[in-house]
Parts: sequence; structure tokens; C-alpha cells
Amino acid sequence: MSRSSPMQPPPPQYLTATAHQVTDRLNGYTLTDHPTAQEAAAAAELLNTDPVAALTAVRTLDEAQSGPAATARRMLRRYGYNWCLEQRYAIDLHSHSELSELITAGHLVMVWSHRGLPFYTTPERYRELNIVFHYDTGEMIPTAVESTLQRRPVRLHAMPDHLRNAQCETHAYSVGRCCPPIEEWECSWGHCGSNAVTKIARRRVCERCADVAASVAGIRLALPA
Repeated sequence: MSRSSPMQPPPPQYLTATAHQVTDRLNGYTLTDHPTAQEAAAAAELLNTDPVAALTAVRTLDEAQSGPAATARRMLRRYGYNWCLEQRYAIDLHSHSELSELITAGHLVMVWSHRGLPFYTTPERYRELNIVFHYDTGEMIPTAVESTLQRRPVRLHAMPDHLRNAQCETHAYSVGRCCPPIEEWECSWGHCGSNAVTKIARRRVCERCADVAASVAGIRLALPA
């Protein structure tokens, strides 16, 4: 009888990429830039092993801009993938009028998947996408491959229909809507829903839940003010 091979651990969250950048593998965005490949590799190793370093880097990224632009980018980073967020989720965070104002001011751009799902993205991310224009209802609509815009929630999609659609014992919705499996990229503290940036006490956390997670775990983060 052949012995099954042990499960390989997942790759680290932060990896080096082209142009000496460190990228977030789970959430699809560049976190830091460095002069050399060696510095980028050292930074990635630090981010993967030190929660304080990862949280500090993410908060620095959020604070790089101010005003409406910062609001838009923070929304995409916390809840989207590759700086893109589907419209049905974005309107849970901002009203249609607020999103329209962000587009008019040039802080957000709309792009559609080839099957017609609308997404918001940053202007610089839009310039990186392989855009194909489709003529629809009298105007040209920019579209892109959906896999470059949206992260697939693998565990939820892998659930059998009878489990995904079963009514949750605690809530009035189906399990797939109210209590889906926690994804690798998702903050596992409460029902936050944000993208996790590091691990504290073996649980993935976002920058907002970090203080609570550290307190429960008895860890002093000592984050800079």
C-alpha cells in the first residue's frame, strides 16, 4: 500500500515580484517597492514572519493618500482583489451617489467582466488590464477577463448544493449567504469580511481587527502612532 504524501503548506502570503516589489499573494496587490531584489526578498520574509511589520506596511499603504482617493483605495484593498471590487459589494460600503462622485473625480473607474458583471477599480489598475471594448446600448463598454477582476471563493464553490443552500440554524439565510467557509484570504475575527494581512495566534486578521486579536492572544503589537 502506497503511503499518501503529506499536504504541502500553502506558500507565504507575501512574495517578491518583478521590479523588486513585494506582492500580497492572497489579495493580488503590490504592497511595497524596493531598490534591489535582495531588499525585496528580505522585506517579504519580514512581512511573513512579523505581524507588526505586515500591519505597519498595510497601514502605511492606506495612509499614502488622503481624502476621497484614500477612501476608494481602502475599500478596494480591504474587500476586493487586484484593486478591483464587484459593484454589488461596493454598494454595501458606499452609496451609488458616492461611487459616482468618486468616478467623476477620477478616483475610480468602472470596468465590466465579459459576462457583464460591473466592477470598480483604480485608474492605474485599469491601465494595466487587457481591456476589450464591446458596443452595448449605444456606447462602448470596457471589459476584462473576470479572473483578473474577481477572486473565486474556492471553498464556497466546492460545497455541495444541499449544504450551501441549507438554512443556517442561527440565521434566516442559507449557509452559503450568511456563514460560508472562511477563505484563506479572509479575516477570521468576527464577521469582518476584510482581506487578512497577517496571522496572530494562527488566525488570519486584517489591520482593523489586529488590536483585538493581539489582546485576546496576549500579544503587544506596539504599532507606531
